[in-house]
Amino acid sequence: EVQEDYFRSLFVIHYVGGKYPIPLLGGYLLLPLLFVNLLVGGLMRMRKGASTLGVFIVHIGIVILFAGSFVEDMMSTKGAMQVWEPRPGDSRDVASNYQSYEEWEVAVIRPDADGSRSEFVIPYAEFKGLDADDTVRCYSAQIPFDVMLSDYMENSKLQRDPSASRESPYKLTAQENVSAEQKNAGLGNTAGLRASLIENASGKAHHGVLWGGRGDTFRVNLAGQPWSVTIRKRSWDLPFRINLTKFIHEVHPGTGMPRRYSSYVTMTPDEELGSSQRDVHITMNEPLREAEYTLYQSGWGPQMGAAGRRMFSVFAVVRNPSDQVPLYACIVIGLGLLIHFGRKLYLYLKSEARKRAVATATGSTA
Repeated sequence: EVQEDYFRSLFVIHYVGGKYPIPLLGGYLLLPLLFVNLLVGGLMRMRKGASTLGVFIVHIGIVILFAGSFVEDMMSTKGAMQVWEPRPGDSRDVASNYQSYEEWEVAVIRPDADGSRSEFVIPYAEFKGLDADDTVRCYSAQIPFDVMLSDYMENSKLQRDPSASRESPYKLTAQENVSAEQKNAGLGNTAGLRASLIENASGKAHHGVLWGGRGDTFRVNLAGQPWSVTIRKRSWDLPFRINLTKFIHEVHPGTGMPRRYSSYVTMTPDEELGSSQRDVHITMNEPLREAEYTLYQSGWGPQMGAAGRRMFSVFAVVRNPSDQVPLYACIVIGLGLLIHFGRKLYLYLKSEARKRAVATATGSTA
């Protein structure tokens, strides 16, 4: 929320003490202005010469850092994956995709005759911010109905509605205020919206609701086939899979505060990735890096339960094409500083040597 309000905005109103508004420039306006200032004032208009070579290189490094940050903001994906400790017959100890923290998507699902299923996905941008009076209509030539979406709720609660249809016997209510305790328990930030399916042949409408907490809130038979519509977190496939072999969790003596937790995993890449399977120990400060992906140890669960219970590990997953750009930019900046201050030191030592030579010559003459 802080990133959205302060960094991914042109302007932001900051309230001091919750009462006094102060208008501020957002990151999407402030950072481009700073980039242009560096590019024009620090590179194009700088006087070129031996005395400014180091400073010129420093500015190049900062511009590289800004460019990498732009690529990261535009092209990176961030999410989380949950993997359980192994148990015979349970495949949850393997994960090969990760889910977005904040982006949702609507999926129209049709089971196929061969046991697989076809999915038609409506992206987050199509319905984000829809009010009760706003509607978006989505359609596909492969679907015998149009999907009408409205009344998107970032935080919603699902309740049974005796007066609703059998296709979707639920109703949604918005939760305006979600406490930190609810969010930590996974009870907040559960999106929901209203949906209607309009048959192409007859124009008949089927109304229901979609809720991120469960995927079976809207099911209907149309054109002789069963269909389900659900809202879920957007997910991305990984070019490798992760098996959790062991999870370590230690607390401070006499308290429930975690002292250390880490995961032992086996990383198995896809064939086209060209790397080999390996065992990795992931800790808070030692992530797993593979291709453009980085997996950080970020959480664990369940938080409550009996001793010896089965645990799961939570990894924050980041795909960032410019992951190493800050390192390269810092190397360039360091080189520029070394040249600049090295030259200053050289000139200072040269000047001091000249002064000593003059003093020595003057003393000899006297």
